[in-house]
Parts: sequence; C-alpha cells; structure tokens
Amino acid sequence: MAGAVVNPMLGQCLDSASPPITLFDGFKHTVKMHGKANALASKPNHTAEFSFVSWEGYYENCLSFAKALLKLDFKPHSSVNILGFNSPEWFYSLLGCVAAGGIAAGIYTTNLADACAYITEHSDCEVVCLDDDSQLQKIVDTIDKSPTLKMIVQWLPTKTGRKSGDKIGHATYMTYADFIAAGADIPLASVEERIAAQKPGQCASLIYTSGTTGPPKAVMISHDNAVWTSHAAENVMGGGSVDDRLISYVQARQKRMCALARDKSVCKRSERLRRFSSDPPSERVHETSSRRPSPCSLPCTYYRPKCPPSLPPLFTRVLL
Repeated sequence: MAGAVVNPMLGQCLDSASPPITLFDGFKHTVKMHGKANALASKPNHTAEFSFVSWEGYYENCLSFAKALLKLDFKPHSSVNILGFNSPEWFYSLLGCVAAGGIAAGIYTTNLADACAYITEHSDCEVVCLDDDSQLQKIVDTIDKSPTLKMIVQWLPTKTGRKSGDKIGHATYMTYADFIAAGADIPLASVEERIAAQKPGQCASLIYTSGTTGPPKAVMISHDNAVWTSHAAENVMGGGSVDDRLISYVQARQKRMCALARDKSVCKRSERLRRFSSDPPSERVHETSSRRPSPCSLPCTYYRPKCPPSLPPLFTRVLL
C-alpha cells in the first residue's frame, strides 16, 4: 500500500484550490528562484561559528544521499529511518530518501531500543541513519528484530572502534561520509528518474507517535500533504520570504522556546537564511543540567526568527 496513489481533494478557493505538487517540485522551484541564497545554517555547539549551506548545496546533498541509496539497490517505497538530534544530515537523509522514491520516518531520540526496533520492522526499513553511539546501541541490541535492515549509517564520530564495512548482525555499518562516497558513481539521471516518477498523492513520510500508550502508530504523509500544509502555515504567518528565519528545534526543549514565543522580536526579519540548532551529545542540556545552555536557550534576539511555530503544548506553557 505504500506505493498507492491518492488523488488530493481540491477546494474552491484560496489554498484549498492550489494544484497539488510533489516535495521535489517545490524543492526544485526554490532552488531555481533562490539557489545562491542560504538555506541552512548550523553550528555543532554553542561557541562554534555558523556554517551555511545554500539552496543549491542543500539540493545537491540530498541527491548525493539518494545516489548512495540507489547504490544499495534501494527500491521505491522502501523506508529510511532517522534517529538523531537536529543536524544537516537529518535533513539530507529525509529528503534524500524521498528523492530516491522512498518513505522517510523519523524516530524519537528518547525511544527505547524496543520502540526503535518496532518502527524499523513496521516501516520495512532498509537504512537507519543515526547520530551518536547511544542511538547506535539501540539498533545493535535489537538488530534481530529488523529483518529488512541493510545499512546502519552514523553521521557523528563513533567511539566504539567500528569502521565502515563492519557487520552488525545481518546489516552493514557505514560512516555517513563513506556512505555518500559509495554512491558517487551512480548517474544523477537515475535519481532524476525516481523523482520524475513521484506523484503528489503518494506517501513521502511516516510520522510515528511516541508509543507512550502502546506500540508507536504511523501516520502516512503524502507529498501534497507536506507541501500544502507548509504553504498554508506560511500564509498564516503572513506569507513567506527568502529573508525569513525559521528555527528547527527538538520538542523536548519546549520550555526554552517559551522565551522565544514571548519575545516581540519574533516578527523581525533578517539576512537570508533558515536557522536550526545542532548540538552534539556533549553539548546537549537537559532541564535539570547545570551545564552551559544550548543554542535553543539563547535570547530570541540571537536568532530573530520570523515566527516560532510549534505544537500546542508549547503555547499552553506560554499562556499559562
């Protein structure tokens, strides 16, 4: 059923009447219009300098990930699971999977090993992308429960001594850099064929619940759903611009974001970039920690996003 196509239902006016498109229809349009502008800005920790990626670079990184999947004989509508904190690789993995015709599924970093195994098995996952050794261990401990898993890709340095090509059960371990390099000889035309075959009504992503009251449950998100919802949210916030800043952050840090929601500067616009924080494990700060604050705890004037959209729990905390 993953490859099934649903015909989007159109309304009669405004956003509801907009023609359905795929994620990569929208991505290509943005690259064409703003290719040289900064798309992503990240820093590995609080004191580091920001590094920037243009829309063209963003697109090329996603296609490189897709080529690596094709090198692995990744079939259309197969799944890639992503298990890690915010980073450029998280975005490249998700959209690279979609470019290869796959279905991307993020996994909560707080999930226990059994919940991770349930998602990899339920989604027919072929590749898991993860950040640090603590997340890697969850997959190692439950590898026998993930029969379709072919590759485990880690984007942060490991302290386990594992090297690319090592076997973990029936799967193969690869560093992110080596995984990307392995797909370098795949023709770009092969990825473009996968992109051209996609339909707006096809599933592009699975969003799983946290599984607090039972096994995680999956919601199928179509290309049209993702594009239309993003466009509608953009209009609600007053229309989008390449000058806007958006902060991508982990929901577990909602309390820290309350300060952002209260700050009047959230409506300001600045230079052309979309920012997200990217803390490695050594810099992550929990609510009870006395270590230095993460980028998400910095004043809103530091990031100056146009608007901090979030799930309802954040606004409940703000209002109460």
